[in-house]
Amino acid sequence: MDLSRIHALGDRDRTLAALLDIVGDSHVVAIGEGAHFVAEYWQCRRHLVELLHRHAGFQLVAMEFGVGEALQLTSWLSGDAGDDGDADLSSISPAAVEWGAGDTMVWLRHFNAAAAARGVPPLRFAGIDLPSAGGAFTPALTPLETYLHDCDPELASTLDDVRAITGVVEGGSGVSAARRWSELDQSTRDAAIAGLARIVLRMTALRQRYETRDAGRDHRTALLLGHSALATAYMLQATAEAVAGDGMPLDSSVRERFLADAVLALRETGDDKVVVLAHNNHVQKTPVVFAGTTYTLPMGSYLAGTLGDDYRVIAQTTTDDHVPDMVLDPAGSVGFRVIDAQLPEPAAGTFEHALLTAAAAQQPTLTDVRPCPKYAPPQGLRSQSAVVDTDVSAAFDAVVNHPRVTRQPDVHF
Repeated sequence: MDLSRIHALGDRDRTLAALLDIVGDSHVVAIGEGAHFVAEYWQCRRHLVELLHRHAGFQLVAMEFGVGEALQLTSWLSGDAGDDGDADLSSISPAAVEWGAGDTMVWLRHFNAAAAARGVPPLRFAGIDLPSAGGAFTPALTPLETYLHDCDPELASTLDDVRAITGVVEGGSGVSAARRWSELDQSTRDAAIAGLARIVLRMTALRQRYETRDAGRDHRTALLLGHSALATAYMLQATAEAVAGDGMPLDSSVRERFLADAVLALRETGDDKVVVLAHNNHVQKTPVVFAGTTYTLPMGSYLAGTLGDDYRVIAQTTTDDHVPDMVLDPAGSVGFRVIDAQLPEPAAGTFEHALLTAAAAQQPTLTDVRPCPKYAPPQGLRSQSAVVDTDVSAAFDAVVNHPRVTRQPDVHF
């Protein structure tokens, strides 16, 4: 490993110079995480987002968070909702608090208040994911219903029929919702998917008419809400089929395609520079492969295919001997629980092994992993408590390593 490409995060000036070199002139930068619910990963993201805002002109944070759920946070994040302050977040967005994004939302609110006091543009926020990561329909269908009431009331009965079915599926996560979906008979599932497909196809066909009828509405977001509900139904059906033993490979790519389309839609509306926050396996540019099996084509592969060098990726990992991970728990409120998983020594050839071999894992670092003719690229990176098989230089542009990681204290699954 080229030691000159490893930068201590504690050296702010050197980190900033390296970060700006890695980002270059790109307009979409993704900052990943090697596992969910890790406090250090969130802290680092906030630090890097602030640097990108102040020094590279990035003004929108697009997160692995539901499109509909994010709409509920708009006024609160700007501090102009007449609310009671930070404590109100749990009532405005329970999902943000329960799923570990609460501290970042509070940070973003305070950051914007300080930006307003300095007279500089705020950091806007958008969700790019399915409702409850594919575990619910209501966060998408409720605002969609309001939109259709004004723009296409003829779809009201179709939406009512869909909601009568999806209302019984709502779960705390995709895991619990998939279990409830599988309990429905196939004709009921088909009716929900057909109804959502009809809504989305009609909205797509009539978008120009909607825009003529009401130019002031956010038609792009409304269509994303429809697509998010349809993709959720598809993912639940795919999970049910996989459990039954007759699923199709790469079905999870449907969610990934939606994530990518949501980011690209933000770019279409003039949001010039976007920071994307999502798991490493969502943002990587290469297929997601574990133990030789390809599981999905990630959001990052679609973004790289469309944007080319205008898309850059910074992953996060750890050389610690443990990491928070998720295990299935049917009795739990969300269908899984978070455990402290012990990690084996990094295998030869992985990024973590290379960093340890170079004696560069004692402090948090930012490593430029773009192709270098003098060194062969690492061929693996930790993901949750496993290792994703990939050419690290092809998948990412940089990797942040944390020598120690801890579970977020506000996550109680």
